[in-house]
Amino acid sequence: MRIQNPSNPSQVNSTKMQVMILLVGLWLLQTLPCFSTDHLVSTQAEFDAVKNAALQPGDAILLQRGQQFVGMLAPTGTGTEAEPIRIDAYGIGDRPQIHGMGVNEACIRLAGNPSYWEIQGLELTNTDGTDLEQGDLFGILVYLDDGENTYRHVVINDFYIHDVNGAVADKGRGGIHVRMDDSITSSKLDYLRITNNRIEDVGGIGIANYSKCANVDLLPNDGLFTENLWTRVYIGSNYLNGIGRNGIIVRDCEYGVVELNVAANTSQYDQGHNIFCFDTLGITIQYNEAYGNVRVGTEADRGGFDADYNCMDTLIQYNYSHDNEWFCGIMKRPTRNVVIRYNVSQNDRLGFYFYGFENDAECENVHIYNNTHIAPAGMGTRVVGGGRTPVNTIFENNIFYFEDGDSGFGSTGTNTSYNNNLYYNISPHPSDPTPVTGDPLFTDTRVVGADIDLVTMDALRGFQLLPGSPAIDAAASVSNLPEWDIVGTGIDAGAVDIGALTYGGPASRVTFDFLQGSAWDGGEGGGLIGSNLTLANPVTGEGVKLTTIDVIGQDGTRASEGATHTLNVVGSVNYLGVNDDSGNPGGYGSEFRNFNPNEGWVFSFDKDIYFESIQLASQTSDAELTLSSSLFDDVVMQAGQTDNLHSIGYRYIPAGTELTLLMTTPTDGIDTGIGVNEITVSTVSIWDQDVPLLQAESYDSGIGVSTHLTSDGGGGEMVAFDSVGDEISFSVYVREAGTYLVGFRVASIDGSVGLELQQDGIGVGGIQRVVDAGGTWTTIEKLVTLEAGASTLRLELTEGDCRLNWLSLEASDGFSAVSAPDNPKNMALNQTTDASNVHSANYGPEKAVDGDPNTRWATSENPAWMEVEFGETVLVNGTRFSDYNDRIKSYEIQVYDGAWRTAFVGGDPDEGQTDWFVALSGSKVRLQVIDSDADPSIWEFEVFTVAAEKLSIESDGDTIALEWPNEPGVMYSIQTSSNLLPDSFTTLESGIPSLDESSRIVIEMPDEDAAFYRVIAE
Repeated sequence: MRIQNPSNPSQVNSTKMQVMILLVGLWLLQTLPCFSTDHLVSTQAEFDAVKNAALQPGDAILLQRGQQFVGMLAPTGTGTEAEPIRIDAYGIGDRPQIHGMGVNEACIRLAGNPSYWEIQGLELTNTDGTDLEQGDLFGILVYLDDGENTYRHVVINDFYIHDVNGAVADKGRGGIHVRMDDSITSSKLDYLRITNNRIEDVGGIGIANYSKCANVDLLPNDGLFTENLWTRVYIGSNYLNGIGRNGIIVRDCEYGVVELNVAANTSQYDQGHNIFCFDTLGITIQYNEAYGNVRVGTEADRGGFDADYNCMDTLIQYNYSHDNEWFCGIMKRPTRNVVIRYNVSQNDRLGFYFYGFENDAECENVHIYNNTHIAPAGMGTRVVGGGRTPVNTIFENNIFYFEDGDSGFGSTGTNTSYNNNLYYNISPHPSDPTPVTGDPLFTDTRVVGADIDLVTMDALRGFQLLPGSPAIDAAASVSNLPEWDIVGTGIDAGAVDIGALTYGGPASRVTFDFLQGSAWDGGEGGGLIGSNLTLANPVTGEGVKLTTIDVIGQDGTRASEGATHTLNVVGSVNYLGVNDDSGNPGGYGSEFRNFNPNEGWVFSFDKDIYFESIQLASQTSDAELTLSSSLFDDVVMQAGQTDNLHSIGYRYIPAGTELTLLMTTPTDGIDTGIGVNEITVSTVSIWDQDVPLLQAESYDSGIGVSTHLTSDGGGGEMVAFDSVGDEISFSVYVREAGTYLVGFRVASIDGSVGLELQQDGIGVGGIQRVVDAGGTWTTIEKLVTLEAGASTLRLELTEGDCRLNWLSLEASDGFSAVSAPDNPKNMALNQTTDASNVHSANYGPEKAVDGDPNTRWATSENPAWMEVEFGETVLVNGTRFSDYNDRIKSYEIQVYDGAWRTAFVGGDPDEGQTDWFVALSGSKVRLQVIDSDADPSIWEFEVFTVAAEKLSIESDGDTIALEWPNEPGVMYSIQTSSNLLPDSFTTLESGIPSLDESSRIVIEMPDEDAAFYRVIAE
């Protein structure tokens, strides 16, 4: 698992404490009664009676929800592994509260030997209500003072602690502290968990542990001495905000973990890093967010994170730091082996790194690699800030992205080097031998914001790389790489990207690595025709199958024609080649197992893919392979590429397409020895008529969104957009350019949805709707024009909130302003109407369908809509409206047939303009005003269908019988159309004379599809 505790921070309503003067009477002293195992506390008297109780294993103090208590709960006792002692809440309602009132050392104090204690679920305050110093006060204090011992198992979970002390910053007070008495010389605590707590407005340190007798001493020549270090320390999923000094300090332990915490707006009254370690061995600090640690005049030590001194093997990874003075501090007093990797720093104002204790130089082996740093404009941000000097540090494979050029590196440092970093808007460091420059092509560089989902880190996917980024596959080799990046994308050790987020391809990337023992089927080594190699993307699990279709020998003979050529995929070489059975007519010394001139391999994939690259083995200066297909010009892979890695240009290859890899070395007799090491492809999201649904949860990158189970029919998952600016992006392939009807399957909590759809950064359409509030699902359709080929679709929330289940795609003949038919019929006249808003009683929507050009519908809001209801299903293929004072600038015509479908999209209509469109059937038609210079108002709204005589149609599959009433002496024509556009009708037969009362004619079924028929008088 990528994290050790996946639970989210506890979400508790934050309410500022109101200090009350409590008049408490004198309670009669009495002997503590014999309680049962669970001591239920619902009154102050019961609280006072049990607050100093001596508890036995298995006992519990349970405070009633909804009740408040004053004082300090300080029971004693030691539990067992099987029967821990507990403090918790019972009943229903708000958390029980304990108020220390600023006169008690803590709200909960566990002292002596509080081994095997588990406490949780309460709300705690401890202040007299002023900002004054009130002493060493805590929310929770665990004080280990029972002599020399191995203390065990303390769990502190799910507390809401706020308003402790005043505006104070001393480290010896705060929210949750676990301390060992200074007189103890050889003891430790085994198993400490502090999880799921919310700590706000607390003077001192939010969460801390301390032991004087625990030590980490770094000795010369890589020597190390440790004693009495705490074990199994875990601090996770806590939320801290408004803390007097540091948010979290983890000390005096070995191999502890600090993860999934938010430390916000810390160091309110004195400087200190949000989260740091001290006197530790092998600490891991990961999946945390730190922000808001800024203060003009006291900028030092105001970083998101800090690798402090007296520490060894410190790992700081997968964290998000933003809006602090610095991203990370590094102390130059004795510390050794600091690794800072795969973190994201955005808008940390003054610098990325701050080296403490400027006059010291005792930190050893600091390796800072694969981090992404985004520097804000106008701040003069430095890589190393504060005038400090780095020491014994390597900066490697990092992205340094500056929004402007007002930047620099700070001091060059002592024994400090830069290697293979990417620099944007900043000149490379002069010590970097292999700098990479240019725009890294992030998916989105907008400010991510605060309080992100730390389990997925999905909000950071805006810093994923787009195709063509110079950071892709450009990292220098680093030992001990992690398995995944900050958002959980697997890292391919053979193709590592620069920065904290790995480029995973537009969908899922698969690399076929032709090493000995590859899992082919179809004969020994998979070398026969029809053999397959199936691999799965390590993140998505999606499989891609590669199939051998043919093998070609030197003499041009093929295995499919009876030759016994096979592929070589096993044996003494670690690459793919051809076992040619033609007798080696070219006389090549390395003929067996290699590609030699004219030898080839024909293969295909079972899915639509993007073909990314081929890496060759042992390519000499004269050797070349050529990839060919009927879909593209030949790709000739000549020598000279770094690592013999050849880009195929990200070509789209439909499933089943035959590809040929042929040795085309022009000179005979060359002992080439060439083979294929790897083929890399990415599977494709196709969006067209054959694959019409694009599920929202399959997005490639997202900002601000979250995924949940959907209540919509069909089940599955949906994506929630809760704030304007939330977005998702898909990498898709559109087979044909054209006009499409896009369906947005949406719901809204508040009843307002605005979405903008872009293709490769260009807006192609959007929706802005008032829908039913409360999460009712509906489909809103929009006509858009899409370009063909591989592209990125981006969907951004522009208004309200949105739950998106899927996007659908339907080819459309589009819409155009065409000549009106000869006899259009206005069906809206005097029909039932409705509107989103009415200015006043004299301006109802019925005024727009009354046939009177001097009356109008008017509104007092913008946007707005009006609709006409027909009471039956009708066929609609045109509308016209007259606009008061030319206010309307954009609008849509929608038809309702159980769901609203967009029939036409228009803007700033001309006077008298009629909009003709592909016919839709429905019972209601809506004019949705999207944008207007002022509150919209409509004189008349007309809805058209093609008028025709009453026509009956019968068909037996081969013929069609039509019968209609007629007028004597009139000639008729029968016409058909597939879409009812006025100019789309084709005459099947003309010159049909009328009969006395009606005409009936039988014709053959047309060869072309015909959805609509009409009979017109000539």
